[in-house]
Amino acid sequence: MIALRLWLIATGILIIALALWAFAPVLLFMLLLTAALAAISALMIAIARALQAWRQRR
Repeated sequence: MIALRLWLIATGILIIALALWAFAPVLLFMLLLTAALAAISALMIAIARALQAWRQRR
């Protein structure tokens, strides 16, 4: 019974590792894309706030 449980755990870990290895490039690309879009959004918000502050000072 213990050997069967160990076999099941080892097989699950192997399948998870294989899936992670297969999808890692896609996940990395999606992570980088998300980070780039967040940086662009933050830059646009900073520009808008600076423009608003400049208009209020004028």
